[in-house]
Amino acid sequence: MRVLVMDGRKRRNSEPLIATTAFPIELRSRLDCYGGSQSNKPSRPETPGWLQQAGFPTMRWSLASDHHEIAELFESWRTDVILLKRSGTFGGESVLLFSRDHVPEIEWNPHKDLFCPEVNPDDGDIYKLEMFGPTLLLGWMSRVPPARSRMSGGVVRGLFGAYGVRDLFDWPETIPRAASTFGEFALNQGYGHVSLDFMRNRDGQFEAIEVNLGNVALWWTTQFPAFRRRYAQAVHQMLVERNDASSTPANAVVRIGNWVSGAIAKPVLLKREIQAARFRRRYTAELEAQHASELRTARRR
Repeated sequence: MRVLVMDGRKRRNSEPLIATTAFPIELRSRLDCYGGSQSNKPSRPETPGWLQQAGFPTMRWSLASDHHEIAELFESWRTDVILLKRSGTFGGESVLLFSRDHVPEIEWNPHKDLFCPEVNPDDGDIYKLEMFGPTLLLGWMSRVPPARSRMSGGVVRGLFGAYGVRDLFDWPETIPRAASTFGEFALNQGYGHVSLDFMRNRDGQFEAIEVNLGNVALWWTTQFPAFRRRYAQAVHQMLVERNDASSTPANAVVRIGNWVSGAIAKPVLLKREIQAARFRRRYTAELEAQHASELRTARRR
């Protein structure tokens, strides 16, 4: 979405770009950009520090320079399995859960890939908090079996993360306060719509496990009017406060024209909403079936 900034008097020589997916990095030199760009994403070890500075309780993690240091992590964390999260990836495809016996097989970038213990070996549920700048867009959660339930031969390659049945979730007050701080920081770094991921530890407390700074999926959240309203309000606030757009409502001619255009487009939008709802149901069922199949396979082994 490309938005032309107006100040009510004259057209400025500036245009912000608001993106929910990757865009060419050269645009940053021409536009004020807010959104995803795969070519300048921070590495995995950078973002936990951002989360801690915002005030979140954050999962334990570490870098490792060699296989000996990985082996030592099993002792220091008192765990029987460890997660490897590689930089430059998303969706859980490259996440690896492995036991001590598999340490000699591990390949990783010592500077960009991080290791962490499970937040809770008995609980795989993922909690999400979506932000645009300091504005909370939506909280939700996905019920997920523990990663180790799929373990076969001491290793799991690829984790689903949030999948299947999703439910709205109301966050306790302390988390949204820290999220607002983080969202403001992310906006200053040029990121718009972000997703913060959490899990509960064995004491029932939330720990931030990562932040998604781009390619945050909209296929489920956009069904909620509150999400759409807050998203629009956050974009408007960003345009007015950061890019000097006018906060004065459009005149009657423009508003009437927008109403007419909206009325004409309503049948098409309704059709798309029905198609999106069908997609959400089908996609959820496919993920649940895939996960159930892998669980059965792991148990048979």
